[in-house]
Amino acid sequence: MTKPRTVVHLLLAALAIGSGGAGFHHSLFEALAFSVGLAAAPAQSSGLCNPQPGLPADAPQLQPGVWTNISPADPPFGPSPFTFATAIALDPCNPAILYVGVQGFDWEPSKAGVYKSTNAGTTWTRVGHLDTPVHMRLNPQDPQHLVVADGVRGNTLGLWISRDGGTTWNLPAGWAAQRSDKYIDDTYDVAADPADFNHLLVTFHSWWGWTDSKWNANSGVLETKDGGLTWITHPPVDGWDTAHGIWFINSTTWLLGTQGAGYWRTTNSGASWHQVTTFNMIHGGGQLYKSPTGALYITSYQGGVLRNADGTGASWTPMGGSDGMGVIGDGNFLYHGPYFTGQNGGPYVSAPESNPTEWTPFNHSVSMGPYEMAFDPVNRIVYSSSWEEGVLALKVAGSGPVPQPPSHLRITSP
Repeated sequence: MTKPRTVVHLLLAALAIGSGGAGFHHSLFEALAFSVGLAAAPAQSSGLCNPQPGLPADAPQLQPGVWTNISPADPPFGPSPFTFATAIALDPCNPAILYVGVQGFDWEPSKAGVYKSTNAGTTWTRVGHLDTPVHMRLNPQDPQHLVVADGVRGNTLGLWISRDGGTTWNLPAGWAAQRSDKYIDDTYDVAADPADFNHLLVTFHSWWGWTDSKWNANSGVLETKDGGLTWITHPPVDGWDTAHGIWFINSTTWLLGTQGAGYWRTTNSGASWHQVTTFNMIHGGGQLYKSPTGALYITSYQGGVLRNADGTGASWTPMGGSDGMGVIGDGNFLYHGPYFTGQNGGPYVSAPESNPTEWTPFNHSVSMGPYEMAFDPVNRIVYSSSWEEGVLALKVAGSGPVPQPPSHLRITSP
C-alpha cells in the first residue's frame, strides 16, 4: 500500500515543449538504462518492445512535482531496526514493473530482500530468497533476466541470476571456481555492458585476501563475457582497498570508484588503469548517468555531482549538488539528493541539464537521500530508492529539453 507521506516541489516554469514522440522515448531509454547499468533495449527499436504511455488503473496517483512515498508496506523502513532501500530496477518494456532491494542491519526483522511491483508501486511482493541485495541490473532484451550483487551482511552473499522475474535465483555456473584463490562471495556492485547483458563486471565488499596474500588487502574486478560460465580476473591496483563501484562507459572503457583512492578508468578492458579524479565514491556506492546529450554524471564524496562533458570519462568537473549516491535525469533536469543528512534532514535537489550547476532544493527534508534512481521516460516518472525513506516517486513535466531553469517555485507543505 502507498504510504501517505508526500513531499512537494512544484516547478511552475513555462515548459513550451511539444511531444517528443517515440524517438525521444527511445533515446531516453538508451541513456537512462545506461545510468543504472542496463543495456539500451534494442528490442524496442525492432518493434518487439514498444511501451505506450499509461499505467494500470491501480497505480499510484502522482501529482506533477510531488514526491510520493510508494514503499513496500512490509519492511519497517527507518532507524529501528535500521531498514533501507538499495537497488532499483525498471522494466523498460512494461514500466509498471519495478524491483527494489531492501537491506537491514538485522535482515530478518527488516524483512530484507528483493521486492517486485506490477502496478508501479501501489503494491509489492517479496520475490525469491535473497536477503541482502546491494545492486541489481535488468536485461532490457529479456526483462525476466536479472542479476543481483548480494553482500555486506546476511545469509545469501554472492552474485545471483534470475531468469523468471525474480522468483528463483542461482549462482552463475562458473562462480565456485573463482573461490580457489580469493574471497568473492561478499559482492558489492555489478555492471552490465550496454551492448551485451552477458558481459558483466563485478566488484566486492571484502578484500580478496589479507596482507599475507597476493591481493594485499585489496579487491579487483571479475569479468564474464558469457553470463557467468567463465570469468576473467582483473587484479586490483595496490591501494584501491575494497568496496568499489563499477560502470561501463563502453564495452572496453570502464569506470571504477574507490572510497579512498578516487575514480579510475580503463580503456583496454582492465589491462591498465589510470586515476581520473581524486574525488572518492561515497560509502555505499554511486551512480553513473549518461545524459541524452552524451555527457556523463557521477556522484562523489566531497565533490558533489561530477560531470564529464565529452562522454569519455577521462576528466571530471564538480557541478555542485551534495555528497550523495544517486543521480538521474529526465531530459530536462538532473535529480540528486544527500547522503546522511544529520538530525535536521536535507532536501533532494534538481538542476537543469542545460545549466547543471544551478541546483534548486525541493521543499522537504529526508533523513537520507537516494541510494539509486531510475526514470520511466514514457510516463515521465523519476523513482528513488531512498535509504531509510523507502521508495519515492516523482511525476515530472515535459518531454524535451528545457532552455532555462524554473522561474518560480510554489511551496506546499507536506
